Amino acid sequence: MTPPQLVSNMLAPQFSLTSALGAVGAALGWGAAAAPLLAQPGVDWSWWRQAREALAYLAQHLPTRGVTSGQPPRIGIPAYTCAVTATPWLSQGWSVHWLDTDHWGRVQLPTPPTLQTLDALLVIHPWGQRLDLTPWRTAADTHGLTLIEDCAHAHHTDPLVADARLYSWGREKDLSCVAGGALATRHTLGLPTPQLPPPSQRWQVLHALQPLWYSLSLPWWHWGGALLPKCIQALGLLPLAVSPTERTNTEPYTTRATLGLTQRRILQQALHRQPYVRQHRLQLSAAWAAALTPLVGSDNLRQTDHHHRVLLRVADAPTFVTTAKRHGFHLVDWQGSPIAPAGTDLTQLGYVHGQCQGAEHAAQTLVTLPTNPRTRLSDVTRFATLCRDGTLPLAST
Repeated sequence: MTPPQLVSNMLAPQFSLTSALGAVGAALGWGAAAAPLLAQPGVDWSWWRQAREALAYLAQHLPTRGVTSGQPPRIGIPAYTCAVTATPWLSQGWSVHWLDTDHWGRVQLPTPPTLQTLDALLVIHPWGQRLDLTPWRTAADTHGLTLIEDCAHAHHTDPLVADARLYSWGREKDLSCVAGGALATRHTLGLPTPQLPPPSQRWQVLHALQPLWYSLSLPWWHWGGALLPKCIQALGLLPLAVSPTERTNTEPYTTRATLGLTQRRILQQALHRQPYVRQHRLQLSAAWAAALTPLVGSDNLRQTDHHHRVLLRVADAPTFVTTAKRHGFHLVDWQGSPIAPAGTDLTQLGYVHGQCQGAEHAAQTLVTLPTNPRTRLSDVTRFATLCRDGTLPLAST
């Protein structure tokens, strides 16, 4: 059977064996730690062991604008998102208003009547599609809302437009140090300085070893390599990217910590490699476009600004992903039940099916194609061949 090359970023393919060994070295204390990435006057910076812990901190301390007097504070969150974008807010007593997206998963600015019911807005850049925050900034200022930018899928250090910017560096993100994140906030928000203890050494080491296990197992995935991370996880030595309690809003988010020095060393290594990784992504993105555009048309394929992924629109994304897996292409990451790309149905978090039809359409029809360093031009060619001969159900909508 053909070994997998196109694999989900949830399997950390952005880490080569060389970088995995670098992560092990970081756990042993080698290398320099990354410095704060956004040195802007009037902006406060804090490192976080988990990005979702930073969201819980915001939910706990953000001043609400009084537009929902007598009611829980309310935040607008895109309906095409991972469930853990919402669970930290729900854990702190906020309610979520789900925002619709276009068919490419990009969140749409709510109408003024909706904005008047909110206290905060959270904007993401799905799969590297950078959104212009200018109209969001204007709307937030007009209605007295806090604007939060989540740049997990489009890492950048541009001057802060929102009131807060969340960085997330999990293993499936645009830039990764395996786990952790950071928060940049305007000093005018008046948030208390977070008092965060360092994470345990065990936590740091277990996360630093993740890319090593996957780098060793991925080349032999179909010949028993998948057993290695499964066995290590069974032994409690391989942390889940998202725990079951976080997916179902039963995680209390009471324990918080700063980003450990090990992860900051890995982050510094990732920043050093970033120009080379971006160049590889640019080439792979162009290759995907050249191979698939003749088959689906330019209206059903999109290259993103950061080339984090290439978006392919098909008739039935779950069926496409399942079929692709049988041929060695592991594309599953955010795909799952309709509207819940992370596999957690957002109805568990208060979503009502049908209220965000654009987001539901995106969840049901979008497939993301990787551009990570493990993806090769030969993989793109073989994938396109399977699409051309009808093996993969490409029929676009």
